[in-house]
Amino acid sequence: MNDEAIDLRSAVSSDELLLFQWRNDETTRLASVCSDPIKLSDHRSWFRKSLTNPHRLIQIGHYSGENIGMVRFDHFPEEARAEVSIIMAPQFRGKKLAACLLAAALKNNPFVGIRLTATIRPTNIASIKTFEKNGFQFWRENCFLKGEYL
Repeated sequence: MNDEAIDLRSAVSSDELLLFQWRNDETTRLASVCSDPIKLSDHRSWFRKSLTNPHRLIQIGHYSGENIGMVRFDHFPEEARAEVSIIMAPQFRGKKLAACLLAAALKNNPFVGIRLTATIRPTNIASIKTFEKNGFQFWRENCFLKGEYL
């Protein structure tokens, strides 16, 4: 399997509930930097602002006609960097698709020439491996691992 088998598209308003469900999935929450459940009203507000935010890109990955996950780039121009986040659809975890999804998104990165970073819980081994396979290197900072795309 390679990243060319993954199709990407920008998120649209009809993805709102799908991303809400993925984000509030218990396994996703426990692996996330912020593990608290998110209220639908808060997600709705965040998502609608995100769709028009020129400093945020949310991409949905497809494989064999299925939505498999999301990659988000949050651009911080004042820091000359973009933070990369990934969420896999629960039914596609453990199928070796996350690294390919991330690779496809990195090829489609709109913030070319800007430092890419990631923040991951040290216990989230699957995400650490996914990012390392794609050229990120990590170091411990407080209770998280901070990574940079090299």
